[in-house]
Amino acid sequence: MSRRLAPLDDVRVHRHGNSAVIAFEGEPRSAVWLELGPAARTLTDQEILDRHHQRVLAVVEHSATMPQVCWDDASGTWRPYGRVVRCVVEGGPTLHEPLIMIDELELTLEELGRMLVGHGAHVCMLFLDE
Repeated sequence: MSRRLAPLDDVRVHRHGNSAVIAFEGEPRSAVWLELGPAARTLTDQEILDRHHQRVLAVVEHSATMPQVCWDDASGTWRPYGRVVRCVVEGGPTLHEPLIMIDELELTLEELGRMLVGHGAHVCMLFLDE
């Protein structure tokens, strides 16, 4: 069973020979070009979208380094080692205090926020089923 990152209702799939283009609705607009070979003609839109999502998930799995974060004494914040940080968010002592687990490290929402601000760029959040 494949995991879906975006529902089929939120995209348009166009075929071009052995390729397909997935155009994501909304702002900002974006599109992904996939080389699928001869199967592009016989795959359903959902199968094409599922293949794209499988590739995205594989990149995330492969990109997460260990350890994923390190403490920066100069700034007094956690910093990411690489470009991908995979975490698990769990309920903390109260519903208003989630705990973020990165590797074996527990971060508060405030600590994660400082890491994001320190990064100073756009961040993409990818919500995984597991």
